[in-house]
Parts: sequence; C-alpha cells; structure tokens
Amino acid sequence: MANSLDTKFKSSGFSISRIEVLSMQQPLHREYFVGDGVTTAYPLGRHVDVNLQNTLAIRVYNDTTGQSFTLDNVTGDSTFSNGGQFYYTPPAAVTNESFSGVGDQSQTFNGDGSQTTFTVSSFSLANSDEIRVAGVVQVLNTDYTISGSDVVFSTAPANGAAVIVRKPGTATFTVTATISDPADLTVYVNGALLSYNTDFSVSGQNITFANTPSTGTNNISIVIPSASPYGTITLSSTAAPAVNNRLVVDYFPETQYYNEYQDGVMKSIARDLTLHPYANYYTPAWSNFRMSEGTITISYTSNASNASGTATLSGTDAGFVAEDVGKRLVEMYGRGSATITGIQNSDQASITLNSPFTDTENNLETSLVNGTRLAENSWRMTIPAAEIEQQPFNIIYPYAYDGDTSCPTIDENGQQKQQDVMAAIRRIGSRFVVESEKGVDILSSKKDITSSELTLPTDLIASTAYREGRSPQKWRIMFEYNEQNDELNVFAGTQYQIRDDGSLSSTQPRDGIKGPVFRRPGEMSDIYYDSSSGLRKARSGWFRRTGKDDPTITNTYPVKYRLTCTDHGIGLFMWDHASVDQDDDYAWFVIQRHVNNTSGAIELEDGKGKFDQIKIIKQ
Repeated sequence: MANSLDTKFKSSGFSISRIEVLSMQQPLHREYFVGDGVTTAYPLGRHVDVNLQNTLAIRVYNDTTGQSFTLDNVTGDSTFSNGGQFYYTPPAAVTNESFSGVGDQSQTFNGDGSQTTFTVSSFSLANSDEIRVAGVVQVLNTDYTISGSDVVFSTAPANGAAVIVRKPGTATFTVTATISDPADLTVYVNGALLSYNTDFSVSGQNITFANTPSTGTNNISIVIPSASPYGTITLSSTAAPAVNNRLVVDYFPETQYYNEYQDGVMKSIARDLTLHPYANYYTPAWSNFRMSEGTITISYTSNASNASGTATLSGTDAGFVAEDVGKRLVEMYGRGSATITGIQNSDQASITLNSPFTDTENNLETSLVNGTRLAENSWRMTIPAAEIEQQPFNIIYPYAYDGDTSCPTIDENGQQKQQDVMAAIRRIGSRFVVESEKGVDILSSKKDITSSELTLPTDLIASTAYREGRSPQKWRIMFEYNEQNDELNVFAGTQYQIRDDGSLSSTQPRDGIKGPVFRRPGEMSDIYYDSSSGLRKARSGWFRRTGKDDPTITNTYPVKYRLTCTDHGIGLFMWDHASVDQDDDYAWFVIQRHVNNTSGAIELEDGKGKFDQIKIIKQ
C-alpha cells in the first residue's frame, strides 16, 4: 500500500491557527431586485461558483411574500424541464481578438535647391501618404504629384530642407464581437495595458488608438467580455415578482475574482489538512508583496515542460530581484508553472517551464501567440519545488474535475498532485473526505511495504501486522455541514464506513437502537436523553452555528480554529469568537496513534499500533 511513513515532515509536523473566518461554507453574496409584475430575467453582479458540490449554488426567494423558488438548472435551459421555478444562464465566453499592428513608415531626403523628383524605395506610395518639406505639409496635386514610386515637386525643395515621406500606420481596428460597455474592454499593445479614453477610443465595433501601434505579429490583444458578464437569473412567468415585491438572490461567488472574499471554514480546513499550510505547491514567496498586484506575461518557445521562456511583469512598481532565482511562477487556476532561472531586469526574468500553461480565455487569463497573460489573483510567485512538504492527508472527495469518478491519483509514495488537490478543494460545498497520509495508517509500520511497487517487507523482521496477514489501513475524516441545522458534523472511520463518494455505510434499522436518534457510523456527536423515559431524544452536531450563517449576521460571529498535525495524529479545536452564554460554541477532537510517553516515538514496530479517537463537546 502506498504510504510515506518513512518520509518525515521537514518541520516535524505543524500547528496552524486561523482567525476571523466568517462563514462555514463559502461566503454568500446577496442581491436585491424590485419586481414590476413583468420582468423575469435579472442580471447578477458577481461571478457565480456553480462547481460547488453537495450544495445549492443559488437561492432565490420573494422577500415580500416569503415564497422560495427552486432551481431548475445552471445551464441556461429555458424549458423548465426539471420542474424548477428559475434557472441560471452562465455568462458567454470571453472573446479575445488579436491583430497585427502596422506602424508608421517613412523615408527622408535632403533637398538641394534643384532636384524635384524623389524616389521612395521603402514602401509603396499612396495618395493618403503625408509629405512634409522643412516641416510644412505639402498638398497633393498642388505642391507635388505621385508617379509610381516617385514624388515629383512643382518647385524644388530648398537646399538642406528635409523632405519626409510618411505612410501612416493602422490606428483603427474593427472587432467582430459586440462591445456592450467600452470601459469593460481589456486592451494590450506589445504587452502594455492601455486605458479607455486615454489610449484608445471606441465607436461601435471600431477601436482607434491615440498612438498608432507599432508593426508586429498579433501584438494587439483586445479582450471583450460578454453582454452579461456574470450570468442571469430567469424565473418562470408564474414566479415573476409583483410590482414593488422584493426579490432576493443569495449565491456563492467565485472568490478568485474578488479580494474582499475569503474561503469559509470547510475549504480552509480541507486545505490545511491536505496541503501543508507552511510549505505546499502554492505557498507564496513574493520578494515584494506588491508584485501580486501586477500582471505576468509568460512567453515561451513552446508550451511544454522544459521549454525556455521569459516572464514579463507589468502593472506594479515592484520587480524581480536576484533572490527570486529558483522560485516558481504558478498558474493559480490551471496546472502551469515555471522556474525562474535568471533575472534580466526588474521587469523580466528568464524561466524554464515545469508544466504547460492552460490555453483558456476568461477574465483572469488571456491566451497569446506563444504565451499566456495572467492577471492579478491568477498567478503567484511560490517557494522552490525542493521546499514543498509532504501532504498530511489525501483528499478523497469531492473529485477534482467534472467527469472524474475517483479522487486524484495517489502515487507510489502516497502523495497526490497538489494542483489536483487544489482543484478538488475548490469544489467543496457542504462535504469533504480526507484520508490519512502523514497522519499515519492504522496497523502500519516502517517495516511494512513502503511503496505500491514493492511486494516484500523492507526489513527481514516483519511487523506483527504483516506477519498476521494484516495490511496497513488508512483512516478517514469526513466533514459535513448541515445547512438546515447550521451545524458541522465530523466523522472518523475507514474506507468501509466513509466511502469514496462521500457517503456513509448503511446501518441496520433499529438494530440495538432504542429510538430513532442514534449516531451514524464514525460520527462525533452528543446524544441527549430523556431522563424520565431513558430514551434518546436528540442528537447535536459536532459544532453548531445555529442562526449565525445568515449573510447579514455571520460577520458578527467569526470562527477560529487551531489544527495540529504530526506523524502520529491530529487535533482540531474550533470556537466562535463572539459567542456569549451558549453551551455549544466550541468543540474539539483528537485522533492519534499511541506514542512512548518519554521519547514520543510511535508505538507500532512491535504490533502495538492503535487507533484512538477522543472527542469532547461542551455540555
């Protein structure tokens, strides 16, 4: 079985505190609309995260009547074939149109007082060309005529007078996409971001530059958002709000687009469990944090591993320094990365690609010819690859990408690709499952098989578990947020109780149960009894947030947690910052292997491997 027991944490484990976490799930964004009795379509003001699993991405209700509406689909299907009362239409794809600039061309001569004919060899002449003599614009067919490649003056330019023949470049370009709002355009020329009304103007689908772009191949990039850049909610005709009725739309925004949002408890804990919080693939290593405000353009000979290239930084007053050599430039929402191999100047660095960059178009990334441009929040300068720590836990659920039927592949060293792990974390809605890695296996031993490729113990003296035919066994934790009760449930068990798809194994109805209230497999919860009858009357979740996750209330009660992870177990303690006079405002658990009380060594080499679970809730 794949594991990394013999690969110690470089830091001997870790302990991390997160404070001021404002929500359990992702933060909700709320928008209000006033009905007119007719309108059914309402454009939203943020990007909606429709990829979250096991949760409703969008909730719509009439605040005046109290009526809630059910979601039909998030694909824009207007048939209401699923019986819902509203659907979400995602925004159309961002359009990126590229043009090749044709700059001004000119040829200069000197008059001698007698020569009237000057032959232009640099370009073909046209009636629209501009001709100046000693700085004065000449008039066609009055001061001069054109004959093939010759300019023929009616009066010879004076001796020493500069004769300049200029062919204007192309300053106006016509795009094919419809421009809804010129201020939303993103325009680059030779990698520099231009400003609307200062550097260019817009008339219909024509874009005119104040300064003619220089000659180049696809050196002009114009990114055009869709007419509805954030998508639209459409209600059925029977659900349209009446005149002056207030429609409320709550939804989970895609947090990568907005600095004001932070991940909730679910994603935050999952990330700390599966990506070492101090040294993972995405751990930042900015030499100057203001670099993060800029745009990075990755240019390469080919979009493939080991290809060489250049990284160009713009839009910030910070730049590359010598200490950045060896660090990596990472694509936050793709799999691309490159290692900095040299510093050319403060704005440019030489790079070698570690993995190809994503060829996509969205509000954060622009695909270029032999390159990729990454806007703020879509790239990061990170620690060198050699400093990345082992994963404490592997992520089992949710799966990383649409269409996946299993978790990210666990390699022979017990590790997953951390880009895939992050992709899975981004899909967490109300449930996730992790599996022990550096949080040690049950019955495992360093004398057992340490690689999926090995079939024999690594020691002539096998462990007790191996001698008895028992294999090392992983253990799992599932976190599940109950949106109805506003409580966080936690489960600990093996793959037999906590399945790969995030479901639990079944229980036998009333098998030894006195009442309908009982703990589910591996559940950490309290059962409350009726003292008079002795029956179980209620079950509480591991941590409760009843009434505190409303978008208008949640900021008053931020959550804090401390997570400690070592090579023999973990402990998690969570509490509300501002709760008063409540008996369920904190919770903690410890899951660990037995260790020697003097040396701290794990007691597993002699078959004493144990799996202990301790859980406390304030009563």
